[in-house]
Amino acid sequence: MVLDNNFIKRATRITSFNLTSADFQTLKYKREIQSLYQQHMFGSFDPDMALDRLDKEAYNKLVRMLKKDDRGQYEKLHNLPLKGVGPSEAVFFLLTSNGHLGGGSSAGVDLVMGAYKYELKAVKWKNKATKDYVADFKLGGNIPGMTAVEADLQLACYENGITPVRGAPEISGSKMDALKEANAERYEGIRKRYQELAYNYYFKSHEVVFIQTETNQPDFGEIIAIKNVKPNDVEMERYTSRSIKPLVRV
Repeated sequence: MVLDNNFIKRATRITSFNLTSADFQTLKYKREIQSLYQQHMFGSFDPDMALDRLDKEAYNKLVRMLKKDDRGQYEKLHNLPLKGVGPSEAVFFLLTSNGHLGGGSSAGVDLVMGAYKYELKAVKWKNKATKDYVADFKLGGNIPGMTAVEADLQLACYENGITPVRGAPEISGSKMDALKEANAERYEGIRKRYQELAYNYYFKSHEVVFIQTETNQPDFGEIIAIKNVKPNDVEMERYTSRSIKPLVRV
């Protein structure tokens, strides 16, 4: 009897590994995990290619190589469904020689590479034509004073006739613009307070790596910027889900 080798190859192909979040928070099994992905999913990748320092162009070159090997498996790795592991974090573990994940209790640090610590943010371009701001992410919770800024924004919109109720649950970008036009001084005061809080309690202590997370875009998974975010880089995009969502200039 002649066996169908193509069927056997498909039926025995490994599509996932039995890994835990803790495996990515230490270097103990670093080479083993890299070798597993090399052998079963990304044949072009060699663990010796992994980066010993974070460089945008070198990292993006490796990401493009993984996507070329197996786009579907790359998407799974980017969105690895492990507790406390955010989008793209497992990819950074794989593609760095000395990087491990910070874990849920690491106070905003997602990637540790020796003495260097990074926050990883999966984002989208605000405008794909201009590519000047990234959006669609949150600041960390429990920023002191932020609740008061949000309440003042709601009140300002109400008192200037932008929203019909005092505590509007949603304030769109166009309504932000309307407030700026109706009362520029008040808007600017709220904006400055937001920038200062975002910087002092969120961006100040470490570099941020912004990663393109839209799967239908050619630069999906690639680093947009590695940046020390300053107060003037931060803008208010909209108010939704009880928080002001930021824009960051890159």
